[in-house]
Amino acid sequence: MNTHPPEPLFTPKELAHLLKRSRSYVFAMKRRGFQMIGNRATLTEARNFLATHPTPRAGEGRRVE
Repeated sequence: MNTHPPEPLFTPKELAHLLKRSRSYVFAMKRRGFQMIGNRATLTEARNFLATHPTPRAGEGRRVE
């Protein structure tokens, strides 16, 4: 029997604040595959994603030619 209350769900802005990152960082996570059902996710889900994808912004940016 699970007696723990469910984890709260956070918006990208709230997750960014909790992770001490910008909102664009959370959107970079989403581009790399981070799932936010209904535009909400738990802090545990975000941390688990970052454990396997530590640099969600890697390889992004504009090409300068």
